Amino acid sequence: MTIRALRAGLYALLCAFFSITMLAACGSSGGGEPVAGEPDPDPNDPNDPDPIGEVEPGTPTTKTVMVDGEERSFVIYAPSSASSKSTRKFAGLPAVIIFHGTTQNSDTPFSNQGGANLEWLEIAEEEGVVLVAPNGSNLITGSPEGEQQTWNNCGSSPISGQSDDIAFVKILLDALVDAGIDENRIYTTGGSNGGKFSYRVAIELSERIAGIAAFSATLEIGSECGEPTHAVPTMIVNGTMDPVLIASALTGTITSQTGTDETVAFWRSVNGTGDTPVEAGDLPDSNPDDGSTITLIKYGAASSKAEGTAPVWHYIVNGGGHYIPSQDHDFATASVFIPVFGRQNRDIEGAREAWAFFNSQ
Repeated sequence: MTIRALRAGLYALLCAFFSITMLAACGSSGGGEPVAGEPDPDPNDPNDPDPIGEVEPGTPTTKTVMVDGEERSFVIYAPSSASSKSTRKFAGLPAVIIFHGTTQNSDTPFSNQGGANLEWLEIAEEEGVVLVAPNGSNLITGSPEGEQQTWNNCGSSPISGQSDDIAFVKILLDALVDAGIDENRIYTTGGSNGGKFSYRVAIELSERIAGIAAFSATLEIGSECGEPTHAVPTMIVNGTMDPVLIASALTGTITSQTGTDETVAFWRSVNGTGDTPVEAGDLPDSNPDDGSTITLIKYGAASSKAEGTAPVWHYIVNGGGHYIPSQDHDFATASVFIPVFGRQNRDIEGAREAWAFFNSQ
């Protein structure tokens, strides 16, 4: 069987399977409510000083940029406070880039299938944060247009895309900075494939990313991403009973990747943390009926005077499955598909924890 045939078979299986479950952490079919906006009048103009163009605050809006002659799209959400800016519309605001999961798309985080990611809309309004959800490419065709998309996490996995997504992110970062976003406060997050791609972005663009929060994701094996040149604050949230991560780490059939312990160790080495946690303990079991609890282990710099270091926060979701934890955004299928995806933890709000982590740096 060829690699292409293997990809096609796995992709078809994932699409059919995940479309039923409508998971935000790993692969629903996307869709949901349409977003406003049209592509910029001339997305082919490389001299456009503001490729993002007009964005109506409070409304998810689709925009495009050109990457190596190809149009790539993203959805951007500007908080209502952005309308009061007298200069560049996003002057001084932070941005959080949300990478969707496999077989999802850029509409998913802001749609009725957004699940735990919907909390980011409330955070955006409360904190004045610009949200950006880029669209990946189709696993089989490589097309940047469509609803069944994935990310190139530069691993050997059959469900890793092949597009030059790092080039896309670079151009997107440039566009955000040109629009006034604070270049020192650009963060990324994502669940499953989106979490894996957050790792890749932090590795290859470490000097441009202020922090990442990865959910239900581990590093790829056989990655050609290289090594980070800067420490990147890293938050990792993985379930101990996540069937996807367990199966993948054991067999390498679906996604050839490391386990959670190896992923945490990698980022601790990159970020220069000490061996002893600066803080560790169980978080309140606010929902004892969810079948899981959370232990938080915080690693900090080996020395208070150390330069070029960054923290690693490891959320161990004891008994948790392939979901972003959420108190207010329940997955209707979470109880039905426990044998497949495990349990969703409801003790914390994943997006809130991520924003608190970003703000603590």
